[in-house]
Amino acid sequence: MKPATNTPLSLTRLFLFVCACLGAQLFAARAASVTTDKADYPPGATAYITASGFQAGETVMFQVLHADGTPSTGADHDPWYVTDGGVGDLDGVVNGIIQTTWHVCEDDCVGSTLELTATGQTSGLTSKTQFKDLDQQLYEESARTNKRDAFAWGSTVYWRGTGIDSKSCWVA
Repeated sequence: MKPATNTPLSLTRLFLFVCACLGAQLFAARAASVTTDKADYPPGATAYITASGFQAGETVMFQVLHADGTPSTGADHDPWYVTDGGVGDLDGVVNGIIQTTWHVCEDDCVGSTLELTATGQTSGLTSKTQFKDLDQQLYEESARTNKRDAFAWGSTVYWRGTGIDSKSCWVA
């Protein structure tokens, strides 16, 4: 008499392993991400945004809100919609990657930590990232009332920064 083999159990284990691997691949393929070109922007700058992992041709809603408890009441916090490959997509290619911009607000964002959310309108995929709008100003006199962006060689320059952490390094 032949001993019983574990073929059914081995096949079951192999099947489960293959299913787990395929499931992990499908999940990874559907992970969305959103990034900005910088971690910190001066007020009034343009933030360049890239969202990826969304469905080709999908419309994605973008919105920037305060992440530091400041009310998001300023002019630049309304959501906007960009369709992959459409007019608002800066790369113009239908590929699940959307490039867009956002005007860094000057009214209520100065010195704030901001959170950008990208949400696929068909897939429901969502991704978030944070960045800062730190305020740095140069002045021509110690009272810091006359802002300047250019100075004569040898001039004394006065600087003021808000929202800056102790880990930053500044060279004058």
